[in-house]
Amino acid sequence: MDQYVGGDFDSLSEVVYEKAASDSYKLYFPEKINNCFRNLFETGTDSLAQIVSDIYSENHRTVRLWFPAHYCLETILRLQKKLEERIPLSIARYNSFSELLISNECTNVLLFNHFNRYQETTFEIIEKYKNENWLVVEDFVHAPFEIIKMCGNYSFNSLRKIAGLEVSVCYTSRLFNDGTRESSTYYKLKKEAAKIKSNFFKSREKDLELMYLNLFKKAESNLLCKEIITAQKQEIEKLMRIEWTALLAKRIENYNYLVNKIGSIKQIEIQQGRYMYVMLKVEERDELKQFMYSNGVFPVIHWPDSLDEIKNNLLSFHIDHRYNKMDLERVYLLMEKFYASK
Repeated sequence: MDQYVGGDFDSLSEVVYEKAASDSYKLYFPEKINNCFRNLFETGTDSLAQIVSDIYSENHRTVRLWFPAHYCLETILRLQKKLEERIPLSIARYNSFSELLISNECTNVLLFNHFNRYQETTFEIIEKYKNENWLVVEDFVHAPFEIIKMCGNYSFNSLRKIAGLEVSVCYTSRLFNDGTRESSTYYKLKKEAAKIKSNFFKSREKDLELMYLNLFKKAESNLLCKEIITAQKQEIEKLMRIEWTALLAKRIENYNYLVNKIGSIKQIEIQQGRYMYVMLKVEERDELKQFMYSNGVFPVIHWPDSLDEIKNNLLSFHIDHRYNKMDLERVYLLMEKFYASK
């Protein structure tokens, strides 16, 4: 068992679900859905930027994009950077659907987010707004396997947090060539950091840990760029080798195991989920987070920069296929220990 539970994937390590070849990706990410073509970009922001660009190209009217208050604001800032010299874009946020206002001067776009699991009421909601002349973009970053169920006009996900792939699957109105020839600065830095991280896990030298953490941060800062970047060829090839059905089954198994374990802790409220994260609304969130960090468990906050106050109580725990029952038992016991002292 690694010292850490959580954090970035080591993209150079062997993945048990990676085969010489696999067709399972076609079950979840087919070539076409509802007359939209599958395209592969580097990040979810790249996908969203291309979708918005395609929308603008249809009638050359200002695009007014409404995004939910509980959404990653950094994604919106990166989107604006990519599009500021390409198209006229107006941004607005909504706390509830009742706040949405249609403008006759713009192309009105609703960004619908599947937060930590597929929303079962999606079809009714989206059909309502499509019938009112909205274009709907579905964000499946937190429900990547359900993109097959898209009923909006466009959709995208990200496989970065699900399998360590720098790939976002996007469905839009036209087909692009797969595979950027030149690696992005972000991609180069991320791969360099992954190599140092692998060496750190072998040697446990503190200097190496600081080096790879700094490189990861530097890579993230390079996501704020003007280019819309398609996925790298080697990432696409890896996507086509992963046994996605087995990977999904393992994540669901891990999710259910941890949820069943922590269900008896009265200070936590388990939020909706299925296989992405075990997301909790907790008392003394920041103190619990620090306690976990000090014991080598690294939960995350979705999202610290969002404009919704619910962010102040949420904490998300990794349950992906890197971890076994011993790892998850450790997470549970630490959480139990923390709240037993209160």
